[in-house]
Amino acid sequence: MLIIVSIKFFTSRFYYEKVLRQPFPVAEKVIPEKEPEKKEQGDIKREQDPVLGDELAPVLAQKTAALQPDTTADSIQADTIWVETDKLICGIYELGGILVSIRAKEFTNQTGKNIKNDTEKSGDFIELIPQKGNGGLGLNIDNGNFDTRIFNYTGDQNTIRVNTEQGEVLEFKNTLSDGSSITKKFTFHKNEYKIGYTISYYDLDGKKVETRWKCGINESESGGGKSMQYDPRLVHLYSGSSVDHIQMKKRGAEEQTGYYNWVALTSKYFMIAIIPEKKKDADINIEAFEVRDTTLEDTKNKVIDYGLAYTSFATGNEESYWIYAGPSQLDEMKKYNIGLQKVLFKGYTWFFFADKWFPPLCEFVLWLLIWLQKYVADYGVVIILLTIILKIVTYPLTQSSTKSMSKMKDIQPKINKIREKYKNNARIMNQKIMEFYKEEGVNPLGGMGGCLPMLLQMPIMISLFIVLRKAIELRGQGTFLIPWITDLSKAEALFPLGFNIPFYGENFALLPALMAILMFYQNKMTIKDPNQIAMVYVMPVMMLVMFNNFPSGLSLYFTFSTALQLIQQIIIEKKKKKTAQ
Repeated sequence: MLIIVSIKFFTSRFYYEKVLRQPFPVAEKVIPEKEPEKKEQGDIKREQDPVLGDELAPVLAQKTAALQPDTTADSIQADTIWVETDKLICGIYELGGILVSIRAKEFTNQTGKNIKNDTEKSGDFIELIPQKGNGGLGLNIDNGNFDTRIFNYTGDQNTIRVNTEQGEVLEFKNTLSDGSSITKKFTFHKNEYKIGYTISYYDLDGKKVETRWKCGINESESGGGKSMQYDPRLVHLYSGSSVDHIQMKKRGAEEQTGYYNWVALTSKYFMIAIIPEKKKDADINIEAFEVRDTTLEDTKNKVIDYGLAYTSFATGNEESYWIYAGPSQLDEMKKYNIGLQKVLFKGYTWFFFADKWFPPLCEFVLWLLIWLQKYVADYGVVIILLTIILKIVTYPLTQSSTKSMSKMKDIQPKINKIREKYKNNARIMNQKIMEFYKEEGVNPLGGMGGCLPMLLQMPIMISLFIVLRKAIELRGQGTFLIPWITDLSKAEALFPLGFNIPFYGENFALLPALMAILMFYQNKMTIKDPNQIAMVYVMPVMMLVMFNNFPSGLSLYFTFSTALQLIQQIIIEKKKKKTAQ
């Protein structure tokens, strides 16, 4: 029961002094005097892609949409500038100089009924920025909001392919009425998920600069709120020594203040992080808002997404950041050496300080899976190998406890007679039973009764459960061992039932059924105490129901582990019978 409960569970504020400054001078007849009315998420519209160059057109065949100017600025002609690297395809909209599209070229939408809208087709590159949103990297300087002002691109091509390791710098300028300009610079690298971002102004020093990511992040997977595959979006704040994982249950706002190395927003498998070049005291405003989950057939279902705003005072006339926009992939995040991988796993302080030791354990398990996969291409085989390794490590303990439980089974009839004889006097009954244990040389706890080996395995089992759900490395990875399993991070579905069974689901999975059968025979061999006989039947049924919705990789681990334990039990029983003859 401890394992089951644990698995379930493991699923100085400081304000700046207000500084009043004069607004920035704005060029006449370029920016409307009237700010556009606030609308719900989705006030910026997209249309069919612009005509693209020969290099970009093939990879953008899925119609990554450009943006239209705001309705309050009909006279403004704003273009979308497209940039392609080996990793990303990005769109920067001149109205506001904001990122409106980031597509990860190494990952595609998976097939299935989860694709319910017209813009995200199966096989398309994963889009990180929601189609209905205000884009990323909005800008406020003191009292000036620049999201509705034109940032003219200074280049002469609207489509750029980054082919050099040095990368490409794109400049966007907003000209003010006094002739000066605010400049946004974006730096793209050939083989990176890293996007450089710099704000320049001749009088920026000392001004309050707010960099916003109000649009949230797309969820690439299916099942929001209705499936074991669902992981809520989270906000992460990393101070260099610890990371805060923030989840809000309903709409609202929250503000944090401190010295942060980075702030990030994650979906199940992807991440958007804002990393300042200089660590400084900053206000982090988190806004939680509801969005419709279009990955479900029931489009009325709503989930929580987040907007972020990073605010600090400029030191100099340039404020530089860089953005990580890509997969929550262990090797990819670790190479930057700033702790981005800490978004992957979290623990709980109340559970034996698990916030300290559990994330590193999960990271180690993931590292081990990745390392083994370098030598064995099939992740199903890797999970089998991991099970064998764990069995070898815990063999001395499991062997001792298995022998003890076997002996307990043999003396159970005599224990039952003692209980029957002294059933009216519990004190004497317990005394006689303990004396009998001593005479027989049996530990009443069964050599920790099998608990110690389980306690040693439990953290690894829980970490494996979390890893298999969170690791993008396993996304879409099947195994030749079980051909119908095409994604070890998702639940197995041998065939649909055609109806939904509460708690069990609407698909039949073979591995959990096989595991339940093996567990039944194992319990039947070891449990002879009448007071525990119900566990022979209850535990297999509970595991069958639970694991039908768990990741198939975890079911594979538990099924093979149970089979090994049963084989070990059978061998001990045969040796005991042979010795008795």
